[in-house]
Amino acid sequence: MSYGGRWGRVYRRLSLSKPFCGLVSTGSTSGGDGGSGSVSSAELVEALLRAGFDRLNQRRGGATAAERIVAHVIRGYSAEQIRAAEEPHLAAGEPLMALAAAGLAAIIREELVELDEPLEHATVLLLVGSGNNGGDALFAGAELAASGCRVLVAELGSRVHEEGRAAALAAGAEIVDLQEDAESSVVAAALDAQVIVDGILGTGAYRSPALRGTARAVVTALRGLAASPRRRVVAVDLPSGIDPDTGEVPDAAVLPADVTVTFGAYKAGLLHEPASAYAGRLVLVDIGLGPELENVLPLFVID
Repeated sequence: MSYGGRWGRVYRRLSLSKPFCGLVSTGSTSGGDGGSGSVSSAELVEALLRAGFDRLNQRRGGATAAERIVAHVIRGYSAEQIRAAEEPHLAAGEPLMALAAAGLAAIIREELVELDEPLEHATVLLLVGSGNNGGDALFAGAELAASGCRVLVAELGSRVHEEGRAAALAAGAEIVDLQEDAESSVVAAALDAQVIVDGILGTGAYRSPALRGTARAVVTALRGLAASPRRRVVAVDLPSGIDPDTGEVPDAAVLPADVTVTFGAYKAGLLHEPASAYAGRLVLVDIGLGPELENVLPLFVID
């Protein structure tokens, strides 16, 4: 997904009781209205995820946090079409990342329930790239860590979503040390994990979707381990390494997902072979793009 604006602006629009500037600070903060207050990172994380779950429940009448495939017609859209549909919501300051993270965290919880693994005894490994998919994963990880889950973060991009990272660490997540041997370190972390979350690449990489460098080496090393029936792979928006529009898989270094949690609308590539074979079960999280996409011609339709 693509996102705009600062989280401080998003939180102010959600009318939190204490103003703030961002997630990084744990001390005194000041909001745009000139007020000030002391807000801990844990409070900010809780507010973010609460806002996301509240919005999801409002959209579904309070049923669940994520929307599954129930329609007879499934429409797949391009990365550009979805990005354009997001723009008016971003301009209005709507918390799209909060909605995405809330839905993602809910599905990870469901996977742990299916594995009969209590949250407080579970370990979740986040594979985090440079973009907003990494941010979605980090904020979802923050919610899980705050609820007692052990969350490990493997940073596989050239940079990281700083606010998401700060939120995850404040909630108790741990960073995997990749300095000595990244592949071995991530494999060791994965051995402890019941769920591996693929948040490396998203729709922003549609011009060049193949994994490279450390991320490619790590995913290649994890492919066999991730296939265990006692371990689940959850892809954020789409499995890293597939083309979101065409479904092409330019390189074999793709981590097959048990479930792909996609946001706003189905990406056309998830419905095409060979990518569909890597996506597993598709779960659509409603972030309110329906009106913008209603009159847009999709790239792919399944009746």
